[in-house]
Amino acid sequence: MRVGSDLCERYSGNQHLTRARASHEALGRRGCPRTESGRWSQHADPLKSHVLLIDEGALEEVRSLLERQTRPPLRVSRLGLAEACQVLPHGRPDVVVLDLDLAQDDAETIAQLRELLGPAPLLVVASERGAAARGRCLNAGVDGYYTKEDLDPRAVVIDVQGLTPQAPRSRAEELLLQTRSPTFRKVVETCLAVAPTRARVLLLGETGTGKEVLARAIHGASGREGPFVAVNCAAVSKGLMQAELFGHERGAFTGALNARAGLFQQANGGTLFLDEIGDMPLSIQAATLRVLEEGTVRPVGSTAEREVDVRVLAATSVWLEDAVSAGQFREDLLYRLDVIRAEVPALRDRPADIVPLFSQFCAEFAKRHSTTAPELSPCFEQALLGYGWPGNVRQLANIAERLLLRPARGSRYLAGDLHDVLGSSERLALPPPPRRAPGPRAIRRRPSTRRRPPAPARPRASCAG
Repeated sequence: MRVGSDLCERYSGNQHLTRARASHEALGRRGCPRTESGRWSQHADPLKSHVLLIDEGALEEVRSLLERQTRPPLRVSRLGLAEACQVLPHGRPDVVVLDLDLAQDDAETIAQLRELLGPAPLLVVASERGAAARGRCLNAGVDGYYTKEDLDPRAVVIDVQGLTPQAPRSRAEELLLQTRSPTFRKVVETCLAVAPTRARVLLLGETGTGKEVLARAIHGASGREGPFVAVNCAAVSKGLMQAELFGHERGAFTGALNARAGLFQQANGGTLFLDEIGDMPLSIQAATLRVLEEGTVRPVGSTAEREVDVRVLAATSVWLEDAVSAGQFREDLLYRLDVIRAEVPALRDRPADIVPLFSQFCAEFAKRHSTTAPELSPCFEQALLGYGWPGNVRQLANIAERLLLRPARGSRYLAGDLHDVLGSSERLALPPPPRRAPGPRAIRRRPSTRRRPPAPARPRASCAG
């Protein structure tokens, strides 16, 4: 292929060509058999399901994240520019990330790589900043442009995974990669570290912070083959909760026409998520404690114990230690549930996640409602960051959908759009618009409200007569 030969002749001497052939041989030994004619088989792609990094060490952090924090793990290859042009004619990777500083002529190098890659996405990282450089590369066929000065390796990993349909992400890795908050990232990393074990996890946080999403991520990374079953303890009446959790036999109570398996049995082999467990009645807490200790359940109306293999995750928006002090929660059950504690921060404590999450919700709702989401203006992003979000992520998603379904007012969201869609009580949480500082003549002294002490009485002069 002449394009590859031209590229190699420009960037390599005999020594580099020898290294390129050695790398090509190594890739072939790992997964690309030869054909009878000695050429590499086009059907046995040496870079299939791979991400190719064309660099000489500048993308080390990107490579590390791609290998450690993707599931299933992406197979990452790293080659120099001369080596890559020898391999690409014989097999195309899924995504290529190029350190553009290796190229002598940006536009020509991109054009020749684009011809070699075909439809495979090409992302470039360059030192040159500015709209002119970005536009020049995008016009040459680049799918993503990043500058080294403000490079965020996690953003590159997110884009690479989005462009790699052969490597789907689990909810755990997706959640880990989407958060930009160091506090929340530590919480997620802790949960993923214990996900493959049988340890119980107690999730604490305000309503709407994403505790159930995190619980599903733990289940997804656990490797358990059973289902994920969730129940909100606050939404089940006290009279029905025992039968809901443990099941019942036929005729156990009025209306029990058939036997029914409880949620513990339905989640057998998987995970049972008890949301708002602080609202569970004390009598049910005692029965739940027995299930956790013995690993058996007794349906209502039955005398037989049935074994279950269930991992229990629990969540609450109240401080359970206070509930124990008030006599509303069993202390021994708390010890059984609180093996690993994960405190999910409120959205207002994760400001770095607000704008990316809002953009994600806009894209999801736009796809659901077959419409186009407007862009976010800088003033709109500032308004998002200035609001307190008492409803957390759930409220953020609600606002994103409400804004999207309103009649279009332009191609971009402005700060006034957020003021309009919020209710009058919610609007008070937004910071007031900045006012112009008054001039020196406009400043008035505020009259003092302090009472002056009475003046001492002056002695009267007496007249001697």
